[in-house]
Amino acid sequence: MRGEKPMDKRRKRQHFGVRFRLLLAFIPVFLIVAGAFFWFRSMQDIGNRMTVVIAADPAVVLSWDSQNNTFTILSLRSDMTIEAVHGYGQYSLESLWKLGVLEGKAGTVLAESVEELLAVPVREYIGARSHALLEKKDPVAMVKEIFSPRSILAFLRGTYATNISPISFWSLSWAISQTRPENIRTIDLSTSVGELSLPDGSLVYVADVNRMDQKIGDRFEDEAIRKEALSVAVFNTTPVSSLGTRVARLMGHVGILVITVGNDRPLVASCTMSGEKKALESQTAQMVRELFSGCEEKEPTERDRADLTVRIGTTYQARFLPFRPAP
Repeated sequence: MRGEKPMDKRRKRQHFGVRFRLLLAFIPVFLIVAGAFFWFRSMQDIGNRMTVVIAADPAVVLSWDSQNNTFTILSLRSDMTIEAVHGYGQYSLESLWKLGVLEGKAGTVLAESVEELLAVPVREYIGARSHALLEKKDPVAMVKEIFSPRSILAFLRGTYATNISPISFWSLSWAISQTRPENIRTIDLSTSVGELSLPDGSLVYVADVNRMDQKIGDRFEDEAIRKEALSVAVFNTTPVSSLGTRVARLMGHVGILVITVGNDRPLVASCTMSGEKKALESQTAQMVRELFSGCEEKEPTERDRADLTVRIGTTYQARFLPFRPAP
């Protein structure tokens, strides 16, 4: 058999080169499509929001409205004392981060405690792997330094202690880098505190929830839910006092119209939500499911006087009980 002619070899090399360049050109498109798919699958957002607490000095809560590509940055004193979840008692935000690390809970204690403090869904956290807080900086500068495309390698190397997925971290970092300054709103909550004198004469700063609510206002409300204006009744079926009020405050901050708060029996496992079919298919009902990790749907009863009636049970109650030891 005769060997291939030089001309045929050149043509094959040219065809291979064309196919290779086409493949290289397709790779970015594939990565963008795949990234978008996994982004929507990995985001732990509530509604259109992803909210992260940053263990720093000052402590920062970063909330991204992915629909409008706007950001809200709340700053809080790291030495401010608040009521911790899971029965830990009164701790400063700085101590809650250290406590979570020592207890093997990472930032869960801090995130859940801050969510209860602000009545804003906070599902993600990020901080240093050590007990120390991240370096003290201006809140906006800190956010842009942590969440930037240049920080991806540091994130992948495990520089941070966080529950944010790599795709979510990349999506958040890219969004911040492309956002105009006027679309980043800062709210300073460091002055929303009171002073408490201890028996030894030292002073501690305690959170003033009412002043915080005034400053936050309607910043976290979902416009579509507010426009639906469906009435919601909230009932606490657990023995944890004031749980219904806590839930109603959280719902109110995201734009849900709560008209009734009370207690009810019997105790339910997770939560239940009753209402007519149209109400159960609403965005308000979907928000309730996201806030409380799914609610079992029930038929409305004669006692239900609101468009939606939500009964809160043991799943949310667990936030206020000591952590169960691992089996």
